[in-house]
Amino acid sequence: MRGELISVLSEMWCQFWKKLAYHKDASSDTFCDLYRELNTPRVVPLDPATELADIVDDREQARVGFRDTEAAALKDEVVVLEFLERARTVIEDFGSKALTNQYFNLVRDLLDRYSLRYVRRRPFSLHLTLRGLFARLVRDLRQITSQDSALAAPTHDFKGCVRDLKDDQSARKIKQCFASRFNLPEALRKQHPDFVAYNSTAKRATNTFEAMCDKTITCPNEAIKDSAKGIHRLAGDQPGIRHSGNQAGKLRRIDMRDLISVTILLAGFSPYFSQAFSADAIGSG
Repeated sequence: MRGELISVLSEMWCQFWKKLAYHKDASSDTFCDLYRELNTPRVVPLDPATELADIVDDREQARVGFRDTEAAALKDEVVVLEFLERARTVIEDFGSKALTNQYFNLVRDLLDRYSLRYVRRRPFSLHLTLRGLFARLVRDLRQITSQDSALAAPTHDFKGCVRDLKDDQSARKIKQCFASRFNLPEALRKQHPDFVAYNSTAKRATNTFEAMCDKTITCPNEAIKDSAKGIHRLAGDQPGIRHSGNQAGKLRRIDMRDLISVTILLAGFSPYFSQAFSADAIGSG
């Protein structure tokens, strides 16, 4: 996903590492030390005493090995982020303030060039932006839904409805988008372990979204749970989304403002709807 470091790894050699290597204070051993650090984020690390040792003892082999390392060989975005922070220490150990500043500036240029979702802080650390936090949430939601056909179907339907909005933003099309968007949180709730366990014990299905929230959402207070229920009631109050609606609950006709806002709000509730999310990982990068 664009916005992540791991997504531009293949382009970093020319845009980043090669420029660093050309600095007058760069050492011929630079990539030997960097390749050693790159072993930590690997999905399958090289044996430090054998294969890794052979590579880092040869400057050219280390340079080529570093250059040719692909994103698929690394665990995830978080370990790539940690590697860049450790790499700065490697560069600093060469004792050149100018080289260390060059590394800092090249990171800045990289973040700007590819609109990555981090900001730098001195002496050197990378921190997630608010935009990046939401991008990671959406990325994880896409990954979770792609692994299960019951979740992939409503996601696919919603994407199709959104694409159609380019040519048709009528009330009918917006209502179709709403109807398909509400299907995903319901599908997530039905797979929640607490919901499954409750239905198994009660010997009956609790299919309303409000009831599912009561059985599964753990919130710091009732207000958050009530807000989730309230957003979902929009689908029932607005005529034409799921049934005839509730005219008493309707204040005006829904439009694009509502679709944008509710889409974002429902995505924001996803970590409550499903235990498949790792909130700590999202916050780490």
